[in-house]
Amino acid sequence: MSRIPGSMALLGCPVFLFSLYQLKLRHMLYNISMSVHENEDIYLLLTFSCMLTVSDPRTRDWFLLNRTPVYVWALTILYLLFVWLGPKYMRNRPAYNLQAIMIIYNFGLVALSIYMFVEV
Repeated sequence: MSRIPGSMALLGCPVFLFSLYQLKLRHMLYNISMSVHENEDIYLLLTFSCMLTVSDPRTRDWFLLNRTPVYVWALTILYLLFVWLGPKYMRNRPAYNLQAIMIIYNFGLVALSIYMFVEV
């Protein structure tokens, strides 16, 4: 049995419940990608195209769930920069007092939870 590349695990994600047709499509994409001189770029493009075909059409207009992952990648990079640079920025500064902001935030979460409970 041939080794499946790491990017193949993306198609095995439990979020996508593949039907028999989709499993055949995954196998076909794997065979195509391995026959094209083991070109990982083509395989990733085919994998991304396959993921677009099995996505839920109801979520295509939702925030950050459109047809490109660039926005999620940008937010991830910004988060990692914040986590990496934040402690360096605050190293010689006094801690911020965030008690009032946290109280407002918690009340907002309670209100949102009540709203979602009533809606569902």
